[in-house]
Amino acid sequence: MLDGIVVLNNHVVVNALTTNKLFAVPINVNGSSGSITELKLNRAIHEPDGMRSFGTHALLMVESGGVGALSKVDIDGDSASVVTLKEGYPEGPVAVTVVGSSAYVLEGQLQVMFGHDEPKPTVKPFRATAFNLGSP
Repeated sequence: MLDGIVVLNNHVVVNALTTNKLFAVPINVNGSSGSITELKLNRAIHEPDGMRSFGTHALLMVESGGVGALSKVDIDGDSASVVTLKEGYPEGPVAVTVVGSSAYVLEGQLQVMFGHDEPKPTVKPFRATAFNLGSP
């Protein structure tokens, strides 16, 4: 299942939530698509979700698996270096957006939506947490 999508440096980059992979598709000069490439990652990613471009060769991505994380992905050809910027989003990060020099991570209360625990977890207010990025 494809989930996050971003246009970055004449490529469309998408993630696959359930297989923990990133793919890049070049956008040709005439607007057609080139061949799909699976990006070779320097570390495993865990349930990638929302993504946003960050500069010309990088993107920000939230990982909803495990403890939840905000990561920066630097892409170089068919390889990508994934660096964790912040961990600890207990309500399941689902999206990220950039405003100025801050990234805002939105948590989606995934256990409430998809959890099978009885009784169901309590619904809480949704949160957007800021993280100071600096410049790309």
